[in-house]
Amino acid sequence: MNATISTVKRRACVACTTAKAKCTPQAINLCQRCARLGKSCTYLDLPQTKRKHRAAPSRVEVLEKKVDQLTSQLAALTRQNGRSSPGTSNPLTNSLGSSRDPELDSTNIAVLLEVAQDPSHGLDPPTSSILEGQPSIVDQGLLSEAEAERLVTTFQTDLVSMFPFVLIANGETAARLRDREPFLFLCIVAATMGSAHPLRKIVAEEIMKHVTLRVVARSERNLELLRGLLVHIAWYSYPAERYHPQLLLLIQLCVSILYDLGLHRKSSLNLDEQRALLENAIRTEIKYVEMRLEELSLRGELWITEPASAFRTTMLMGVIQRSKELIHMVRNLPVSEISQMTISTSARICAAVGYMPTAVLTLLNLITSPTDSSMEAQVQAVVDAAEYPSVVIELANALETRCEGMSAADKETDIVGSICSKMRLLARCYPYQIRAIVGSAPSQDVSQDTSIAVHTNEVAVTPQIWPDGSTYGDLGDMFPVDDIQWDSLLSDFTGFS
Repeated sequence: MNATISTVKRRACVACTTAKAKCTPQAINLCQRCARLGKSCTYLDLPQTKRKHRAAPSRVEVLEKKVDQLTSQLAALTRQNGRSSPGTSNPLTNSLGSSRDPELDSTNIAVLLEVAQDPSHGLDPPTSSILEGQPSIVDQGLLSEAEAERLVTTFQTDLVSMFPFVLIANGETAARLRDREPFLFLCIVAATMGSAHPLRKIVAEEIMKHVTLRVVARSERNLELLRGLLVHIAWYSYPAERYHPQLLLLIQLCVSILYDLGLHRKSSLNLDEQRALLENAIRTEIKYVEMRLEELSLRGELWITEPASAFRTTMLMGVIQRSKELIHMVRNLPVSEISQMTISTSARICAAVGYMPTAVLTLLNLITSPTDSSMEAQVQAVVDAAEYPSVVIELANALETRCEGMSAADKETDIVGSICSKMRLLARCYPYQIRAIVGSAPSQDVSQDTSIAVHTNEVAVTPQIWPDGSTYGDLGDMFPVDDIQWDSLLSDFTGFS
């Protein structure tokens, strides 16, 4: 064997190997290149290859093999115990001898098999609350029994129909709910107590205490926490934060609990039951979807070849009209329904308030031309169709009924109060943006708002009298902002949606 290996030659000679050239054999111990160059052609013997010894199995492989053996033995034991009587000796157990744990009996085999097949490890999540037995806000005397009962009843009669995903049984009392599901009780109180309630901050802190200690620190997962988070998210209003980090965190925790409980699997609801769940949200959603369908017209990069096409201008007018309809619908809601608006409705309002001025300014940029004599009439038609400042101010007035009794500082920490403040700022900045494009603040048609006085011979230059009583026709009376500030202000609305 060794003699055979020693006679094996290299495929290339020494000269070709050194020159890194192709070595083509011509005769025995002579290649074509060496013959052509007159060089000595020498082939070296290949060294004897050492056999690779198989490495010893790693500790992990040994342990895996032992686990497989134990699992198969346990399975065999289970089968044997099922077939044999209690008094019959088991040959398999006898063969195991002293290697078997004396405490291992038939009652533990099923448990061990289940553990062996479960890929997870570690402690099971807790089944009881760490805050169990802690005094509630009623026990602390912060909220009376009668007030708690009224708030729970309000949730059952008024709020459930708007967000029918968390139901309370008929006849359920605040006392029983507080004892069985304290977190859900807190979230219902926060949703129904109103933005101006003096306990709102305390209740919000109690809710976050439950979230921090139970959901985050101890990884509790149950339907009470999920239902409470759904209610709190649906009517979330405090605190108002830029980019809404706390609200987004709560939504992610809600999704996490849903998956951990296995509720993400397909439900068995029939078509009628699914329609019932959507019935209360369908009105605002239809307007919102219609508006978003036209929203493509706002993206200039999609209209490079024909930025001012008739199709795009029609879509832009559609954005204005759909946004206006959604705002009018919310503005005309009863005060009782405005106080019960969900966070999703607030997001739809923000989208409409942000998309409408964007569509107006985009249209004005498309139709404004120094050589077009009909430009003034077209600009006036767009401004009249939008009625933006008056519509937004009226909407802000309607929404602020929810914040009655709150201080200015408290309004800024409330979602709806913060939105209203920024809407009023948009209404002040909007005429300045129009004047920056067309060179003058167009007036508004008298027939659309009797509070606006416009002389017929001064239509193109007469300042517009906005519905809140301020005159922003003079550039000095407007609220001037540059493009970056304007875009940032708009993003507070379009980004929230």
